[in-house]
Amino acid sequence: MVRLAGKVRSNRLAALAAAVILSLAPIAVAADDRGPETVYGTAEERPGARFANWAGVDVLSGSWSAYAGTSYALDGSLAEPGWRLRLNGGIGRYHYRRNIIGPEGPERRRFTGNNVFTDVLVGYQFQWDQTTVKLFAGGNWEEQFIDPFDARARAQDTAFGAKVAAELWHWFSPKHWGALNATYATTFDTYKLEGRIGYRLMTEFDVGMEARIEGNVDYDAGRVGALATLWLDQTAITAAAGFSGDHDMKTSPYATIGVFVRY
Repeated sequence: MVRLAGKVRSNRLAALAAAVILSLAPIAVAADDRGPETVYGTAEERPGARFANWAGVDVLSGSWSAYAGTSYALDGSLAEPGWRLRLNGGIGRYHYRRNIIGPEGPERRRFTGNNVFTDVLVGYQFQWDQTTVKLFAGGNWEEQFIDPFDARARAQDTAFGAKVAAELWHWFSPKHWGALNATYATTFDTYKLEGRIGYRLMTEFDVGMEARIEGNVDYDAGRVGALATLWLDQTAITAAAGFSGDHDMKTSPYATIGVFVRY
């Protein structure tokens, strides 16, 4: 899915904002809905949570996005294998410049884009001791509006399509975990592959690292950064920061913060 050559890369920052929104799922805050207390039985008994809500923001140089969503365990609880219904939505704005031929000759023009998306996914969660695997499929809608109109940008206007997602979370020990997540949407051929590793520094606090590649019909990019998660009972607050870059070696700092709640 990654196209490394022969692509028009004129609106990398524009497409980056769209892919950032699309790629942000609940996995970005807390991948394993069970939590370590369920895996290792260290918490008091309580009724299983069936809902999970999340929201957050992601900021890069020249773009920002905000997202929110919910997941529902159709049978049993989030701590058990079973069917899941997931709803996601988000908005974003971005700016970029590129050289064009204008009425008076060559010029470097500034473009502003706005993005809105939503998707509905149905999936199944599998459990094997310390491992959680989730597989999702469903529909996706996205609206990309660029002002002024960019004739070379293929990731714009309204698109409807399909989306699939796969998520893996594994507890290597009561203190060490890893996650691997992948998504693909036919709307603008948007994809993401993300890996994370973490360490439970104390009962309510995790630290870790993350790496991601992502893109769509117009660009390919990646990011590397550090993350920290604060656990407050059934709520997780995660912040991450690092650097993002594309294949032309253009780099930008990024920062994200998200909240995840089970109930």
